[in-house]
Amino acid sequence: MPLLERTKFGLLLVKLLFDQNTSHRVVGKLLNDFTEAKYMRYFIMQYATDIEIWHFAKQHEFTLITFGAGFNNFVTLKSHLPKVIWWLLGNTLLQTLVEKIKAFKSIITLFVTYKVNNSRPR
Repeated sequence: MPLLERTKFGLLLVKLLFDQNTSHRVVGKLLNDFTEAKYMRYFIMQYATDIEIWHFAKQHEFTLITFGAGFNNFVTLKSHLPKVIWWLLGNTLLQTLVEKIKAFKSIITLFVTYKVNNSRPR
């Protein structure tokens, strides 16, 4: 599967994987904006370790969305892929989180689709 997969309408698919530190209800509220948003519990065990989630996201070309600091260490020590979005919001209401993610939709899309070799998505 190519990194910049497109829909039949030519739109870029933004594959987001939310870890167990995020409510599963967030994904349902984001599906209109991010059709490829998934909650990791749907794929692997509910209490997977950070390294298991990291490998799963890398293998399936997801960008990780997390509140936990653990993935930051993997980015530093292992590699830049998969990409990680680390929300530093503290305890926040579900609706507030959804609104923040939607407000940053264009930035998230650019970050996810931007190639590491500094070429822009086509």
